[in-house]
Amino acid sequence: MTVLREGTKAALTNPWIFVYLTKGPAPLNKKPGERIRTDQIAFEISGAWPVRATWLDNTRLQILCDGCGAPLAWASKKRDRVGNVAVTYAKFPSVPHELQENYQDNPGGNLRAEQFYYTLPDTPISDSTTVRIEPLPLDYNKKLEWVNGHWPEDVLELAKTKPLILRWSDDKTLVVLCDKCGRKLSDASNKLDSVYGVHVRFEGFVP
Repeated sequence: MTVLREGTKAALTNPWIFVYLTKGPAPLNKKPGERIRTDQIAFEISGAWPVRATWLDNTRLQILCDGCGAPLAWASKKRDRVGNVAVTYAKFPSVPHELQENYQDNPGGNLRAEQFYYTLPDTPISDSTTVRIEPLPLDYNKKLEWVNGHWPEDVLELAKTKPLILRWSDDKTLVVLCDKCGRKLSDASNKLDSVYGVHVRFEGFVP
């Protein structure tokens, strides 16, 4: 089972998310620009970020929104079974959440720190906040696969927080600042101290 994010020119706000199944370690049967084989896809949605897929046992797969911000009704494909694998869905909101985003480029102009967070209308607290580092210029045609349940460029995933402040102190040091956000780093579901040779410092979080 693999979760795949495929970029488009609207990749920041409208990526395609696929969950597909293959037998054993077989690679994705797909060349750049081609669609994934229909019989491999368990789930496909646009405008969601991210989803999480978890094996409950050898024959049951659960797909969780986990802060993706999109109702299950937005899915263009939602299968209840792929072969002998039963597929269930959880934690999808009943109404869409609004995606907010901001970014800061490093002084050298070759890296971008981005922050994405989903909120309900008129609510400043996000369901899910993600901080990501990407090389510039952005490559809208690249595809990424989850590593240990996370996108490899994401340096922080934190729920139920106010927006964070991103600041580059130099080309290779990014400061992620909690300005009275009231959250602990231990609350994060994912935290990396280095991506693309960039050292990430986390400041202002509750001890």
